[in-house]
Amino acid sequence: MSIKGKTIWYMSVDPSGDKSRTCIDEGYATFDIDIHLMEELGGELQEFSMSFREHKKEEALKEIYQEFDRDFRGDLGREFKKLGKGLDSKEGFQKIVRLNKKVVDFTTRMKNLDELMKDFDEFERQEHFKKIIVDRLMTIESSRLMNWYDDVLRFMNEVEIGDMVIMPLKERGSFAVGKIKGEYEFKNIAPGIKHVRKARWKKRMIFSEDLYSRLPPMQNVFKLSTDAEALALKIIHEQWFIDRAE
Repeated sequence: MSIKGKTIWYMSVDPSGDKSRTCIDEGYATFDIDIHLMEELGGELQEFSMSFREHKKEEALKEIYQEFDRDFRGDLGREFKKLGKGLDSKEGFQKIVRLNKKVVDFTTRMKNLDELMKDFDEFERQEHFKKIIVDRLMTIESSRLMNWYDDVLRFMNEVEIGDMVIMPLKERGSFAVGKIKGEYEFKNIAPGIKHVRKARWKKRMIFSEDLYSRLPPMQNVFKLSTDAEALALKIIHEQWFIDRAE
């Protein structure tokens, strides 16, 4: 079933609803391909998070501090032993100044090292995460890759101008309803929204837990099944989101 021979498509954008809201405001339709990759990296991300929970720089700083502390205490003890009663003398004052300079120098070294280790840790995290992504992509099942391919191909070539589209919103079971008005474009609309097609969205949404439960998982762009399409049209007409003259 369709309206004027046009198909109804489902396009998932993002679970948070932020990108969906932007699409509605800007007048575009898009889909989320990144969600597939995040699902593939579930276990790896958890392990990655645990492995970097404690910064390695803390261990390095601890060792350096302990070494300095031992040396400094030794130097301080020897200097005070040499000073003896001459602590208030000019020579004693100069030695105290030199010891204080050691403390200041150490503090500066620690600050510089702290910044360096932060940069190094960030670089190490980035490189480790890149390796996780590359390693995982090389082992993804062909069926999952086909899902990605199908999503892209449908969005670019199979969806036609005039087709209807429903887009899930943040609240479970709620959908925006729109109509495709343009061909595929690669255009920077907002962060994460670049693969787009112009669309006209209705001002109000529809709501149906039943429709939501009939949507297949693991796909972000697909044509509604006959039953799901019939249900969507029924809900749309009942809630008066489409002019009966259309």
